[in-house]
Amino acid sequence: MTTTNRQLWLSVTQAAEVAQRHPVTVRKALAEEKLHGHQRAAGASWRIHADCLEAWLRNEPCPCAAAPTGVTQLHGAKAAS
Repeated sequence: MTTTNRQLWLSVTQAAEVAQRHPVTVRKALAEEKLHGHQRAAGASWRIHADCLEAWLRNEPCPCAAAPTGVTQLHGAKAAS
């Protein structure tokens, strides 16, 4: 996988297709914090950064591991003042 050949942010369905896993498996990994993802609000759809998905597939630490999973700012988003 190369960044130029894929989207930077993926939905659960897109991440499942790339990972060749079922979407339920991806959601379960998100819920168990094995896969790092973001939601704009509680209950909103998940967005998974391509680098985080790749790290999960390789069973490596996520490059975003310092940030909490769940409702957070997206990469590069400015904090509200």
